Amino acid sequence: MIAGREIPDRIHSDENQPGVGSDPERVAEYVDHFPAITIWEIGNEVNGEWLGPQVREKLEYAASYVKTADPTDTTLLTFYWQMGTAGNQENSLFQWIDDNVTPALKGGVDVVSLSAWIGDAPLGIAHDEVFERLHAIFPSAQVAMGELGYWSQGTSKYWWWRDTERPQTTVRSALARHMYLANLGFDYAVGGVFWWFYYQEMGGNTALWYDVNEVYRSVYDCVDADGDAACDFVDNCPVDANTDQTDADGDGVGDVCDTVCPAGDELAPGRTKLRLRAGADDQLSTAKATFSTATPFDPVTAGVRVQVVSGGTPLLDTSLGGPGKPVQFTAANGRFRYLDRDGTAGGIAKADIRPDPHVPGAYTVRLSGRRMSLEGVVEPELRLLLDLGGACVETHFDGIYCTLRNDGVELRCE
Repeated sequence: MIAGREIPDRIHSDENQPGVGSDPERVAEYVDHFPAITIWEIGNEVNGEWLGPQVREKLEYAASYVKTADPTDTTLLTFYWQMGTAGNQENSLFQWIDDNVTPALKGGVDVVSLSAWIGDAPLGIAHDEVFERLHAIFPSAQVAMGELGYWSQGTSKYWWWRDTERPQTTVRSALARHMYLANLGFDYAVGGVFWWFYYQEMGGNTALWYDVNEVYRSVYDCVDADGDAACDFVDNCPVDANTDQTDADGDGVGDVCDTVCPAGDELAPGRTKLRLRAGADDQLSTAKATFSTATPFDPVTAGVRVQVVSGGTPLLDTSLGGPGKPVQFTAANGRFRYLDRDGTAGGIAKADIRPDPHVPGAYTVRLSGRRMSLEGVVEPELRLLLDLGGACVETHFDGIYCTLRNDGVELRCE
C-alpha cells in the first residue's frame, strides 16, 4: 500500500505537495495513524513544474520520519520523465536530481520509481539508459515503473503508435508489455506498482490485467516443461517442444500439436457469454460467431463437433447430431438448426448455422446451453472450435478479450 499521492491532476498546481512530505505535522499524522502501512511514497513526480516550494526539505524530512518511526518500512520516491519536454530546464529529470538530491536523501530512499506519460513525454528506447542512470545515482535503491499514463480517447493526444480506434486494447496492452518487461530486465528492479487508470482498466481481471500479469509471470514464475524456452502459460504447445512457436493458421495452437483443426478457417467471435455456477449448472448463455469457408459441409449427415477450450484445456467437447445421435440437425434454405431442450449433448440446447444473404460463403453461428460443467475457465483465453463435417472453423486468440462480471459469475468474451 502506498500513501501520499497529493496530485489529482498533473497540470494543476497544489501548494500542499509533494506527498506525505508537505509539512511535519502532516507526515506524522499519516505515518502514526496507519501503522499497518509498510511502504510510503514520500513524494510523487517531485521534479514537476507544478510543485510548490521547499520540495527537497519536505522529502528529506518525510524520509527521515518514516525511517525513525519504523526502520523496516520502505520509502518510495517517484520522479517524472520529461527529458527535453520540460518547460523549465531545471525541472528536467536529471538536472533536477543534480540540483536537489542530497546524500541524505539518497540514503533515505529504498525504491526509486519513474512516472512516464507517453503522449506527453515519450520514453521509448531511452528506457534502459534512463533506469541505468537512476540506479547509478541511487545504488542502494531498487527501481520501478511507478506510474504509466497516456492520453485517453477523449483527449487530443495519443502516444506514438497513435492507434485512435483501439486505445484500450491493442495499444495500451502493447505499452504495458513493453514498459514492464523492459523494467523487469534489471536485477535491481521491482517492476511497476501503478497504472493511471488502474481502477477502470485493471480491476476484474481485464485483458490489460492479464497482459501485465503475463509479463510478471514470465519473469518470476516461468515453468517450461518441454524445454523450448517458452513458459508453459504462453507456450502454444506446452508439452511439445517448438522453439519457433510456429502457428500457421493463427489459432493459438502451435503447428506441432495442432491436430484437431490444423488448417481450419477462422471463426470470428461476436460475443460469448458464460454464466458460471457451482457444480454442473453452468450456462452458455450465448456464443455468436461468423466464418467463411469454400469447403462444403453437411451437419445433417455428419453432425457438428463443438469444443470450448480455455487455457489449452477443453471445457466442453461434444457432438451434436450425426450418426447414432437421438437429436439431429434439420436443414432448410441453406440454414441448419439443432434443438434439444434437455441438452443431451453436453448441455447444448440450441445451435443455429445460417448463411449470410449478402456474402457468399459466409455464415453466422449461434450456440446456447445449460446444465453444463465448465470448471477451469482461464480468461481472457477462451476458444471455440466447430468441426462441421467437412469444414473446420475455430476462433483465434488474437483479438479475443474476456472480462469477469457480476462478482465473477459471468464471463463475457468479444
